[in-house]
Amino acid sequence: MKSRYLFLAPIGAAFILAIVAPVVLMGVYSLYDTNFIFTRFVGLKNYADMLRDPRFLQAAGNTALFLVLMVPVGTFLPLWAALTAHGMSQRSRNLIRFGLYLPVLASGIVMAGTWRMLFDYRKGLVNWLIGLAGLGPVAWWMRRESAIPLISGIVVMSVWLGGLSAMYMAVLNSIPNELYEAARVDGASSGQIQHHILAPIIAPTIGFAMLGSIVNTLTFWEHIFLLTGGGPDGGTTTLAFHVFNSAFNQSRYGAASAQSLVLFLLTLGLALGREKIQRSFV
Repeated sequence: MKSRYLFLAPIGAAFILAIVAPVVLMGVYSLYDTNFIFTRFVGLKNYADMLRDPRFLQAAGNTALFLVLMVPVGTFLPLWAALTAHGMSQRSRNLIRFGLYLPVLASGIVMAGTWRMLFDYRKGLVNWLIGLAGLGPVAWWMRRESAIPLISGIVVMSVWLGGLSAMYMAVLNSIPNELYEAARVDGASSGQIQHHILAPIIAPTIGFAMLGSIVNTLTFWEHIFLLTGGGPDGGTTTLAFHVFNSAFNQSRYGAASAQSLVLFLLTLGLALGREKIQRSFV
């Protein structure tokens, strides 16, 4: 029995150092007004100021919009791609898997820079094509109604699609053909096979993909930083990017710690809620 705990000790120590300790320190720092040079205890003032801050509330609204746009698409678009490829030959599946996963291998900075150039106001390929149709150039990154969908699409297509599609394909390939053949012998239709065989097997993977999409949406900020800088006028600022601004641009580490703790609890709450909803359908 003691040997089990010895084997778990390295993992437990890593969990405490990497997860528990930062969260505890974050909670402690959130009670102070500090830039790590001058520090004073303010209690819950950082939380009260945060809830009254229109920039934080705007960031929360933007984050909710990103969740609505990115999580359903980021979860089910890869599933659709995997199901489409599943009925093809092995060679075709390999080519599709390679093509979808190729953008994942590129750096996020490179992908963001590429998309920024494509939709550049003056020299972008997209505006050049629009100009051929006799239409004026569009300031894609300076308009909230175009910037948020563009960023959502870029993240899903270049970061999530390939990895999640490969995961779905692996699950589909693990289903024995004998299950399908036995169901057809028993007279099951294609819809019944998908509902009674395919859906229960792939449901946990869908739940895992949805959880990953939620966490990634709540914590992504590098594409915001590279593409819009949070503009126009905070129109694309997310909670994670707002925390980044508070900490590293404004040196308000106490306020940033309070915001980070709220973001952590929001992520945890959504993750637990998704898990509870999934179990109710199982």
